[in-house]
Amino acid sequence: SPDRAANPSPITADVAVSVDGVTWFEVGVVGLAAAASGFAYEVRGFLAEPTVMEDPVTGSLNAAVAQWLRGEGLVPPRYVAVQGSQVGAAGEVQVSDEGGELWIGGRVHTVVSGTVSL
Repeated sequence: SPDRAANPSPITADVAVSVDGVTWFEVGVVGLAAAASGFAYEVRGFLAEPTVMEDPVTGSLNAAVAQWLRGEGLVPPRYVAVQGSQVGAAGEVQVSDEGGELWIGGRVHTVVSGTVSL
């Protein structure tokens, strides 16, 4: 298991995405969760434009973070991350590295559903 004291700083990454002439900035942040929480890491995902919004739980962000953390040997093959605690959500994201296949899972609450015709 990773030494929490040896790795105290959060890691950040950002991407600029332009859609219909509007540039959106997506920022993902990962940091150590409180030791007593039972979670390995806390993940936060932000979208900025026109105002800063936080996504309560993001599977794709957790997958990218998990790939990086596993590659660096900072987490075991199975762990649970938390996301959304700062926006009133209790998102628990189960991560499982099955030897070359990374699985992200958890319980969901459908807020919006529909279909898209392309």
